[in-house]
Amino acid sequence: SDVYKRQYQRRVRDQQPTNPTLTMLRSVWQRCGRGVRVWSHTAVAYRIDCHHRSSHTKSSDGVGTGGGGAPLLVSTPIYYANGEPHIGHAYSSVLADATARALVQSGRAEHGVRLASGSDEHGFKVARSAAEAGESVQERCQRFADAFETMGRALDVDVAAFTRTSASPAHAAVVAALWRRLARRGALVRTEYSGWYCESDEAFVPDDRVVDAPDGSGGKVSAESGNAVERITEPSYALPLEPHRAALREWLADETRIVPPARRHEALAMLAQPLPPLSVSRPRSRVAWGLPVPDDDAHTIYVWLDALANYLTAAAAAPDAVVAALDDDDAGAARLVDSSDVSWPPQLHVLGKDILRFHAVYWPAILFAAGLAPPQQLLVHAHWTTAAGDKLSKSRRNAARSLLDRLADTADAEALRYFLLRRGALADDAPFADDALVACRTSELVDGWGNLLSRATAPKMLPAQCWPDSNEEQSNTTVNDTSDDGAVQALRAAAASALDEARAAVDARRVQRVAECGVSLLRAANAFVGAREPWRDAPDSPRRAATLHAALDALRVASLLLVPVVPRAADRALDRLGVPHSQRSWAHASHTHAPPPNTPFGATIQLFAR
Repeated sequence: SDVYKRQYQRRVRDQQPTNPTLTMLRSVWQRCGRGVRVWSHTAVAYRIDCHHRSSHTKSSDGVGTGGGGAPLLVSTPIYYANGEPHIGHAYSSVLADATARALVQSGRAEHGVRLASGSDEHGFKVARSAAEAGESVQERCQRFADAFETMGRALDVDVAAFTRTSASPAHAAVVAALWRRLARRGALVRTEYSGWYCESDEAFVPDDRVVDAPDGSGGKVSAESGNAVERITEPSYALPLEPHRAALREWLADETRIVPPARRHEALAMLAQPLPPLSVSRPRSRVAWGLPVPDDDAHTIYVWLDALANYLTAAAAAPDAVVAALDDDDAGAARLVDSSDVSWPPQLHVLGKDILRFHAVYWPAILFAAGLAPPQQLLVHAHWTTAAGDKLSKSRRNAARSLLDRLADTADAEALRYFLLRRGALADDAPFADDALVACRTSELVDGWGNLLSRATAPKMLPAQCWPDSNEEQSNTTVNDTSDDGAVQALRAAAASALDEARAAVDARRVQRVAECGVSLLRAANAFVGAREPWRDAPDSPRRAATLHAALDALRVASLLLVPVVPRAADRALDRLGVPHSQRSWAHASHTHAPPPNTPFGATIQLFAR
């Protein structure tokens, strides 16, 4: 019970684990290989308040069921407000959105999904670049925040919570409450902090990740970003990481914790190195543009702590509930997990590989120090590059076309979303080229999907403009096989297999595979129609009706599978097929849910313009 858990925490904090029930619990953990070697408050808080709740509410498909019936929290990283959106931002956003939609489509999110994003607007670099541009820092942050929101809308990213760190009083209150909670728990120490600081990344870089500059200048750079670093010493508040090493390792012991597996191995390798204290503040004399440390105006809360706390802010429509839980030392962690109004712990953080350390080490360590449940899973993607292998970025000026220019055209935005999800990679960087995007759109969207929809619903093929009779006696299933080669049954089996594979792909957090399932089924349906040539059959021929019914049902299933990937196009296709909105989840993707004969089609459309 919660009473025993809190009593256990108090006993351990006082080094008095004498209660027999609590001693029994310790014995069980030790026998299961989960013994707490150092009886620290942090480790015990993690195992009772976090591990029990987080892991025990995780179903076999890897989805946390939650304690209070709140939607699952899925997030993008919040984007740095120091430049316009680029392809990397777009990929993070559409990957998070498609994964969230797939969780809903596949029935893995009983209470829905809450998708969070935002803009990271504090820090020295933002203030400096605003001054250099001759604009106020508030105006600059507003302009870039608007650009990121425009990007999301154009790409059909359905964000429920967009947090602006410099413009949200609710976020400021959450950050302050998190700081106070850490302070009350003795997790913060004031010290003279010395380390390698990267101004470009606004981050201290561990000694083992600092290398000589490749230009031979004698300078030092971050091994992860390639940006220059300098050695600085300054007064700071720090959060010791070493006490959380065991909890971090146990958290990462789950092989599904980070996707793809190679990134989890990278995170474990980080834990094999020394874990110096994490600086969580900067002198206000050096960084004035940021949230002040509570009760110490001489310091500014470090931009990464401020940014990471956005996940707490976004966890509830009314962040006051989060603040109240953070202020509750006795039951606050349980209140976050059990509340139907707060989506905690996060189900999935989507992020680029360059910020893995912050999400796989620093962020869970901060949560362990605060006694809060860590995220269930991280989905870490690789970068988009030029044909030469250079990372695409605004700072390198190697993007052929502005992202916002691309997104001004709806068709271009839809094609871009599809291409990123279809060709993007998690483990390895992927090249981005306009000719590849055009070829992908033409072959798979225009010719593969759009052309099949036009042919199968054409008035010349089906003058009545409704679903044909499947020739099965008054049943709501697909057709009997009227061919000699079993082609209709084979196409039905291909649809069932595609659905099974798509569900497995969702559980593996592989949206790219979901797209492949839809595309493969469309290929099979196109080949089926080409082989059967229904236009050669008489208009009232049972064979023509059987062929078109099977093709239409395969189109319906493929369109349902592609809802998470290109939602607007899928909706247009399903509208044309006359599929009710109440029957557009994957629960309706089997052949038994095919529309009955004489179900009218929607208005004639061209699914994709050439």
